[in-house]
Amino acid sequence: MFHCIFTIFISIFFSFLALANSDGTCPRDKALISDGWVQHSPDELETVWNQKSLDSNGQDYAPDMEAIYHSAEINDFVHFQSFDNTVTPQLEMYGDIAIYKHYKTNERLEIRWYADGKKHFVHKKDLCTVDVVPMAENSLF
Repeated sequence: MFHCIFTIFISIFFSFLALANSDGTCPRDKALISDGWVQHSPDELETVWNQKSLDSNGQDYAPDMEAIYHSAEINDFVHFQSFDNTVTPQLEMYGDIAIYKHYKTNERLEIRWYADGKKHFVHKKDLCTVDVVPMAENSLF
């Protein structure tokens, strides 16, 4: 229950930040970058998605979490899935790949991943990162 209320609060908070942002850049992107995340060009989305999808189907990855939630960023429902790399120590990172798709169309929106000690993200052009804020330092979601 707490996570639902917290997620709703954070979504509303970041929606207001997006409206108040005058330079047209994404405040959630800026927040992730300032926290040490590596942003990749939207042109890399398909390449990264295909590679990470292959990775997540490999023997070193196990399904971690899955959820459907409403995103203020796209004003519709998002299907979220995360996969845990069983080789990475659990306390190092919870969920090593997180993917976000449009619930109805399966359109690829964003992917986040952990590699070589760094957190990475790439999202669809003309979108900001989805409105899911990492709950902990060692989490992608």
